[in-house]
Amino acid sequence: MNDSDYVKSDYDKSKEIYQKIIDKGMEALDLAMRVAEESEHPRSIEVLATLIKNVADTNDKIMDLNKKRRDMEGPKRPELKSNNSTHQYLFTGKTSEEIQKMLLDNLSNDEDVIDIE
Repeated sequence: MNDSDYVKSDYDKSKEIYQKIIDKGMEALDLAMRVAEESEHPRSIEVLATLIKNVADTNDKIMDLNKKRRDMEGPKRPELKSNNSTHQYLFTGKTSEEIQKMLLDNLSNDEDVIDIE
């Protein structure tokens, strides 16, 4: 097994465990909520609040785990680099009239040109 196989295996196992914790936590939340509603005891409400926080924290751990895996694997495709430079072009040529005049002058000076008219 190479390093990337170990990383994938560890990631899969960790994610599976976190997901099971969340699933069990959700079941416990349902039960704790029923107990808190029925008893209206401050301690049962406190336990419910703590359980909600723990489930939310575990969910955050899954997100962190995903980010860590992406960081370890590196980018899958090359990122496009944005080029923020501005290019300015200045045309210093001649106008179309000057170009036409130049072409006509060159044609009239050329001895090999045959006039069809």
